Amino acid sequence: AASSPDEAADDSDATDGEEAPLRFAVGDAMRGGGGGGERIVLVFADASGRWPGKGFFRSVSALSGKPQAAYEAAHENGDLSLGDAHLVECGSGLAVCLLVVLKRDKRAPHGTPPDLCAASLDAALARLAPVAARRGASLHSPRLPSGGGGGAWYSVERLLRKHAAVQTTVYYFKR
Repeated sequence: AASSPDEAADDSDATDGEEAPLRFAVGDAMRGGGGGGERIVLVFADASGRWPGKGFFRSVSALSGKPQAAYEAAHENGDLSLGDAHLVECGSGLAVCLLVVLKRDKRAPHGTPPDLCAASLDAALARLAPVAARRGASLHSPRLPSGGGGGAWYSVERLLRKHAAVQTTVYYFKR
């Protein structure tokens, strides 16, 4: 990993010529650099319609209230389903893509993180990729924690490489 949000390192270990290399950086994906073009920040969400007030969601809300409002409106209108990708324009060359890819086990104890659904992420990124390419936008993703919903991070990386034909940066948040 690089030592600052501005200092991203290319990861050139992609084996398939069609896969885009990922860049890794330390910092907040909402505030990361994008090389001057449009930035699309990925937000991994569930279909509950409840916007968390902590973690990366707090960072998103601090820059714009539009993603939360769009997420809650989509839920109210029955438009949050696994595999969805909701693109929310935030202005100034920034958009947030709400990827509905997390599943909550209703039987799990309160506070248990949701699980990543790789098939839903595959579908959501397949919807987003052509839009990002057409706009010439760069993608910016937080690195999910290693426990709970982030246990399948290898799948996330593989799918980002598969679908993203544009510059994609994954951010490790420095605590």
